[in-house]
Amino acid sequence: MRKHVVARVSDVPEGGHLIVDVNGRSIGIYNVGGTFRALLNRCPHQGAALCAGAVVSRLESDEPGRFRFDPDHKFVVCPWHGWEFELETGQSWFDAERTRVRRFDVAVELGAEIEKAVGAGGRVKGPYVAEVVEVETDDEYVVVTTPR
Repeated sequence: MRKHVVARVSDVPEGGHLIVDVNGRSIGIYNVGGTFRALLNRCPHQGAALCAGAVVSRLESDEPGRFRFDPDHKFVVCPWHGWEFELETGQSWFDAERTRVRRFDVAVELGAEIEKAVGAGGRVKGPYVAEVVEVETDDEYVVVTTPR
């Protein structure tokens, strides 16, 4: 598994999303009430840019005139054919047994934690040293985990 720093938390406002490139793969990052979700930006049906679609909440009805609205359960709607995919799982809601969009783990990590985890990254010291200016940060970053 590989982790990729893709944005600052402040780059993705609550209710918003951002499309990023991770190793040549377009991925949509969503902020749903402070929880981050990530989906491959490709509809499994015919390849539409899925993350260009609207984000909607769950609305259910057991009978005419009676509705249940769940604002915390979000779906992205394919802009080509209107099929819905859960942001949390990637599950489709038109052919749930066969079609789902690739979902990625996403986390919020502090810059200091990322620096500690990455360290020198297995690199070899070179002969030059640049002048260093001290910097502090408490910023949080959005980190996407991919299998490769």
